[in-house]
Amino acid sequence: MVEGANMHALEITVLDLVVQIRLRKLVLHNFHINQQGSEPAYCFLNSPLIY
Repeated sequence: MVEGANMHALEITVLDLVVQIRLRKLVLHNFHINQQGSEPAYCFLNSPLIY
């Protein structure tokens, strides 16, 4: 019973890490686009990181 709970917590932690990494990449990607002067909203909507 305890092992199952630990596995569930581990899965949540891994998912949380993946989400955080994707968000960080997305922010860096948008920052880079802003530096170049393109439209960040357009690139944000078409970013493959969302899916």
